Amino acid sequence: MNEHSPSNDLLDQFFTEGARTYLSTPPNQEMTAAEPSNERAELPILEPSEPAAPADLQAYWRILRLFHHSGKGGGVGSDDQRPIPAVFEPFLQAGAYSGFYPCWVGTGLEATCLPLEELIRQSVNQFAPEDHQGRLIKDQMPRLLLGFRRVIGQKGVTSLAEGWPIVSDQLIRDLSIREPDQAVLGELGKHLPKSGYIIDFSHTGILQILAILLNDRHELTRRMWIEEVGPLKDRISDLLAVEKEKGIDARTPEHLRSKLDFADAFLNFNELSDLLPDQSSNQIPQERLHRLEEVRFWLDEGPDRLFAHPAWMVVQREQGASVEDMMDPLLQDARWFLSERGHILQDAVHAFQELSALAARFFSAVRIAHLELAGQYDPSVHDHYFVHFNWASFTPEEQLACPPIVALTDRKALLTHEALAFGKVLTMGWPIRTVCLSSPYPEAAEEWAYRAEPGMLALAYRDAFVLQTSAVDPAHLYHSISMGLRAEHTALFHILDPGDPADLLGHHAALVSRESPSFLMNGDPTASWGSRFTVADNPEPEADWVTQTITCRQGIEEVQLTAGVTPVDYAALFPQLLRHFQVVPESYVTEDLLSVTDYLVLGASERIGKVPFIWMVLPDRRMVRAAVTMTLARACEERLGFWHVIQEHSGIHNFHADQAREQLTHEFEQQLKQTTMDLEAAHARAMATAVEEAGRAAMDDLARVLLEMDPVQVSGVATRPAAPIEEAPLEPPAPEASPEPSPEPPKAAPKPTLVQEAWIDSALCTSCNECINLNKRMFQYNDQKQAFIADIQAGTFAELVKAAEACPVSIIHPGAPVNPNEPGLEALIEKASAWN
Repeated sequence: MNEHSPSNDLLDQFFTEGARTYLSTPPNQEMTAAEPSNERAELPILEPSEPAAPADLQAYWRILRLFHHSGKGGGVGSDDQRPIPAVFEPFLQAGAYSGFYPCWVGTGLEATCLPLEELIRQSVNQFAPEDHQGRLIKDQMPRLLLGFRRVIGQKGVTSLAEGWPIVSDQLIRDLSIREPDQAVLGELGKHLPKSGYIIDFSHTGILQILAILLNDRHELTRRMWIEEVGPLKDRISDLLAVEKEKGIDARTPEHLRSKLDFADAFLNFNELSDLLPDQSSNQIPQERLHRLEEVRFWLDEGPDRLFAHPAWMVVQREQGASVEDMMDPLLQDARWFLSERGHILQDAVHAFQELSALAARFFSAVRIAHLELAGQYDPSVHDHYFVHFNWASFTPEEQLACPPIVALTDRKALLTHEALAFGKVLTMGWPIRTVCLSSPYPEAAEEWAYRAEPGMLALAYRDAFVLQTSAVDPAHLYHSISMGLRAEHTALFHILDPGDPADLLGHHAALVSRESPSFLMNGDPTASWGSRFTVADNPEPEADWVTQTITCRQGIEEVQLTAGVTPVDYAALFPQLLRHFQVVPESYVTEDLLSVTDYLVLGASERIGKVPFIWMVLPDRRMVRAAVTMTLARACEERLGFWHVIQEHSGIHNFHADQAREQLTHEFEQQLKQTTMDLEAAHARAMATAVEEAGRAAMDDLARVLLEMDPVQVSGVATRPAAPIEEAPLEPPAPEASPEPSPEPPKAAPKPTLVQEAWIDSALCTSCNECINLNKRMFQYNDQKQAFIADIQAGTFAELVKAAEACPVSIIHPGAPVNPNEPGLEALIEKASAWN
């Protein structure tokens, strides 16, 4: 949505350690030639301690719990010896330097917002792209930025073209730069933009960004409408001139003489007038003539009246002079309304009614002119329409052309004295831009609980444009305000007011800690809700808290702790709230002392007896745990609830979205489970069929082999002749001549013994790689990635049996061993029988 999108690790992006000079040097103080300090304070020390005696521990915790519930007995540090929240300690010690300030705000065709450092680097890269080129500018960047801050402090509003010569001359004097080396500064001056202004982090900076946007918008729309109205006015004037020639006044001798004065010597204009007909046959009606004359008047006068002021500013009377002084150099000719406190929005409504009436006259004249010139104006239709023509009938282009009405107020007034008028503005949808400045400094912890949020009130009206942000990131502020000025309906800009220009860290802490999160709702009613709301400009927008790594020293080792940045850490930046903290010595730390983030996760009953804490760094560099009162803990919980509401509006952790996701996940799991069961059942059926077919085929093969073998060998049992039956002795027969002995029949060759070969039912292979991983030479895949036995000699019978055991679908059949001498065959054959 925005052209500028910050990184999640905003602590590192917004602040760079080691540039103390940047904010510690007042803008009006002379710069010195000393280099900015890059010294870094030593790491905080986490001192171990022996646990206290049980009796002492119990007595201490009784007092600590009393402090947590009542706030009595608290307080850490003093005004000059204040502890620092550990999550912010590195940046406070090093000095806060923001890469976003000073910033450059372009105008006209160069309209945008960039950190000045980025602008200078881009300009340098145009003529010195190599790292070794332009080193003078690259090395002296902090000094250049400090020089611009100094110029801003002295002159207030500073254009880039005006400020650069001053800064470059000062740099030459401070560093005694020789003339040959000055050329790079002159080259940079040629490549810097010719337009735009330098803005610093301050209350004035917000108003200056607003003024630049208002003035740019005014110049663009004024030029566009003048270009459109000019030809319309000429054509309407020509049409009126033609109709005027048809009137009775056009036939008078005086009018004829003025038109034909070149023929005065040979024409009698009195007689010519008498010869002309009394009236033209096609003369237009008087009501149309009157309408065209009024249209021409507003086409001529309207732009000067409507675009006389770039904005109509409504401010509190006591602040009017100072606000006008801040904005006037950049917003000249604005119309100012000074109102009493509590009547700012009411006066803004009156100003809107005046402006919308003026705009309605002008825009209706433009529309009527188009209709008249196209011959499409129908009095029976359009007369009634234009009598009731008002701001609600404006097109988006016409609404955008109207000078914005801007009401400046503060958060407290908007929620009290201005609440009724603000509600009416939102209800009616009047395009009034309300700038609500809010202080980031809490007055008391008790006032933090369940605060009313102007932005959330405005969200209830759906079509309003709502922006809540700070000035920490000027590019985000610039583009968001620009979007709000283009909104068709009411716009609210709720912005943290930089009362103290040196407290950039405090404003950043308000954003990072979720104390004052940033969000934007585009009030475009044609867009879907999910696309209209965004929290993308917050660090880690999907998390409850931004996590920060704390580096400390424990003994001789560096230790890193992770902590969430919470509103309690933000509160610890303010001296008036330090009474809500109490340092807990390490010897009294127990499991009942929880970090604030862990404490808030617990339910009400689980919090009984527990005390939350944050890490703090004392002036002597010791890092300690500081217990927190229940008042601050509740305020922190309220801010977390507000952050959750904002997240849900943007679709993060949205209940309905989460519920739909869980439902889809459940349905997917059920579908996957059913699909798995169907596949398993199909696989079981296929296995049963395959086994049956394989068994049938094996029996057929066995029968075929048996039919070809000797039954004795097949049976494996030796047969012997039956015992002879004893008979009665007979007389021996007469001896006969003994025949010649017949030759003995040859013995039949023994048939081979049946040996079953190893095989794999490849059709059922699941490509599980179990056998392949066991022996890639024995087992291989075919074209369908189904396993088969490639070389039975490439492995052992033991590997065949092991593969059969590992196969998840039991499709490997080891058969009989090929090598009868393989050791352990008896046990292997018995084990293989389960798969044969």
